[in-house]
Amino acid sequence: MYPNRPLDSDIQHSLKNLKDQEAKHGNWNYPKDESNVDISSIPACTSLGCKTNSLAKPGKLKYPINYPVPNFGLDPDIIDTQANENLAVKQYKHEWNPKWDAEKEKFEVPKVDAFFKWWVQTDADIKM
Repeated sequence: MYPNRPLDSDIQHSLKNLKDQEAKHGNWNYPKDESNVDISSIPACTSLGCKTNSLAKPGKLKYPINYPVPNFGLDPDIIDTQANENLAVKQYKHEWNPKWDAEKEKFEVPKVDAFFKWWVQTDADIKM
């Protein structure tokens, strides 16, 4: 997990659903033995039978694999964007830290009027 980043939304939903079900039915406990596990079952097969995957067959593949991929570094547009952000942080002495909205599963974007008020207050040429 990355520091200072929220959990993936699927994980958040799974944990919430588990908590809801545990509140309703009690704590979830894994079975201590494997008596209820059918070890003869093959997960890749269904009740209709097993299908073989042609790629799983031994032999030479018709296309190359494990070939080297060159690393050309960051794209120039990314480098420019990062440089512009760093310049803005220094110029305005304010770091951009968008807030994560877990319910909407996206970052909160400031409203246009909030940005305008901030801009007017920071611009020396404009008097309110």
